Amino acid sequence: MEDVKIEPPKILNNRTLIYWAEKEGYILGNMKHKALKFLEYNCIREVENGWDILPIENYNVTTHKIRNGKCTCQYNTKYDKECSHLIAVRLWDFKEKWNERT
Repeated sequence: MEDVKIEPPKILNNRTLIYWAEKEGYILGNMKHKALKFLEYNCIREVENGWDILPIENYNVTTHKIRNGKCTCQYNTKYDKECSHLIAVRLWDFKEKWNERT
């Protein structure tokens, strides 16, 4: 079976990243892809009492805060489920711990 190669989007917008569709009341897009974009664009900041997730440039403007395992984004607040911001922090933390081992 041949591997399918998917090109990343050239422009970041609500069609190429995950976003909360308020009218529909659910998440659209790919949560893993967005979490990886937070890492790629260096949007994760460890702060004294948690994490701040800065907005992805030219995509959104909101800084979300993660405190005590909860995120301030609409998805996590409304449904209490893991969002792209929490996934990004988990990936960032794993990467940092992995780099400390080498």
